[in-house]
Amino acid sequence: MPKAKLSLRHVLAASLTIILGAAILWTTMTPQQLPQWNDLPIDKLVHLAAFAALILPTAWGYPQALVVTLPLAIGLGGAIELLQPLVGRGRELADFVMDVAGVGVGLVIGTGLRRAVF
Repeated sequence: MPKAKLSLRHVLAASLTIILGAAILWTTMTPQQLPQWNDLPIDKLVHLAAFAALILPTAWGYPQALVVTLPLAIGLGGAIELLQPLVGRGRELADFVMDVAGVGVGLVIGTGLRRAVF
């Protein structure tokens, strides 16, 4: 069986995804308060942006890995929401919904960029 060849693009995409996942895990499992601005749901927008950023490198640079990274990203969002009460933060279904929506947004943007560039 031939070995799969990983390009620099694959390594960068996987590395960025791991680093972003670790950053998301750290920031969501430490007590914090996000600022409120004119009653906008900043917290929900942060969830959307963070999970879009999480999946975007893989969708753009290593789409073969999406079979692993998509369920892991969604699982991470669910696990975070289940565990947050242990660190003094609230559990919110709306946060998980925004995590999943962010994964979808990152997938669409990353796939679109891949098609535009490659």
